[in-house]
Amino acid sequence: MVSIMQGEKYANLLKTIPLSSDTVHRRINLLADDIKIQLIDRVKGSPYYAIQLDESTDVANVAQLLIFIRYRYENDICEDLLFCQGLEGRTTGEAIFNAVHTFFELHDIKWEYCVSVCTDGAAALTGSKTEFKAKVTEIAPHVGFVHCMIHREALAVKHLQPDVNKVLEQVVTIINFIKARALNSRLFKIMCREMGSEYENLLLHTEVRWLSRGKTLRRVFDLKDEIRIFLLEREPKLAEYFLNENWLAIVGYLSDIFEKLNDLNQSLQGKSTNVLILANKIAFCRKISLWIDEISAENYEMFACLEKFLKKTV
Repeated sequence: MVSIMQGEKYANLLKTIPLSSDTVHRRINLLADDIKIQLIDRVKGSPYYAIQLDESTDVANVAQLLIFIRYRYENDICEDLLFCQGLEGRTTGEAIFNAVHTFFELHDIKWEYCVSVCTDGAAALTGSKTEFKAKVTEIAPHVGFVHCMIHREALAVKHLQPDVNKVLEQVVTIINFIKARALNSRLFKIMCREMGSEYENLLLHTEVRWLSRGKTLRRVFDLKDEIRIFLLEREPKLAEYFLNENWLAIVGYLSDIFEKLNDLNQSLQGKSTNVLILANKIAFCRKISLWIDEISAENYEMFACLEKFLKKTV
């Protein structure tokens, strides 16, 4: 209308006026509600569905309950985030069940079509008396409960030998000394840039992010020379670790093994995976036995960083 009455010049000027925050907020809510309605309609039209629960605390110390759902739609298996809801007070199994059951009743999603529930094995979800599993079993005894394969694998990775775990803790201390301090981080970045390094920053290790450990260790190993030079000027005690060949060899080994575990974690995810494929990938344990035999024979080809480091030290 403006272009017809006033011309394209004024129409283009009008387009540059930003929408108010209320308008943007309203449109986002409308889009979210529309997506939610479409998803619920798909779920209700599916002859069966399975859900996966995860309860964790965010940075604001609010307990967040997430429900992922897998269902059939147009002869395909789809997977979506069903809802995310904050839990007030205690995060007991009963509270979790009430949140899920209320959502199901509100949107007329029937428990009788649920075939499986996947959890992280927490007591609040798997207890047999008053917890979530017990409540679900009362109204839908046919529902099967499984423990997430990826979560089990991640838990197993946390158990390291004391001497190896000590090296990992020392690496995290070094990263925090450089990365978590603004001045050190800037100076380290400048030094890496002047040296023509492939990377200019270290990566922080976050316990809840399963892939961070392998990526963090690989970055430290790739920048070991730069870190040593930087620490010799800023913190000589930490620099001593990088003068210890045994310590560096363990870092290289950890970098390699966690990279392989990251590849396993990523391969266990995705829409194309199913129980048979996941079970086959857990046969990863057989590779470990093979690697032990190869290392006993002083063959380190399967560990690229460790092999490269050992060749330089010979």
